[in-house]
Amino acid sequence: MKLLRWFLCASLLLACIPARAVKLEVRMSPQTLAGSGFKLSAREEDGTIRFQLMRDLSKAEWPGRSAYLLVGGEGGTIARCEVAGEKQGNNLVYRFNIAPENARHSHLTYTEIQTGPGEEKLIGGGTYFEFNLADYLGKPGGK
Repeated sequence: MKLLRWFLCASLLLACIPARAVKLEVRMSPQTLAGSGFKLSAREEDGTIRFQLMRDLSKAEWPGRSAYLLVGGEGGTIARCEVAGEKQGNNLVYRFNIAPENARHSHLTYTEIQTGPGEEKLIGGGTYFEFNLADYLGKPGGK
């Protein structure tokens, strides 16, 4: 009887603890791209810098994917927006252009998020890949 009471108390206690998702943040660099299944290129195009991020989906861990661009300037953040991806074979490709004077202050976050029923993105769980775009301007692996 004591064992049954202990088990019921322990079960109730565990039921009150909220479930937690794991968030992993990865700072990317030109040297770590290929090993992580990414390619990021930057080239001049019509007075802007054209960035292209390519993700090899065979290396992806979670199914919910998004990319967010933060465009910065000397005085701070100018704009934030989501960047749409385009599926090409087994890759997901994101493209965007930024003025050269803003590219060195800008940042891209690519996320792979845990999903629930119906592909609903779960809050807090997944991998966040952080790209400081200045690291890819005029560098090998960034062109």
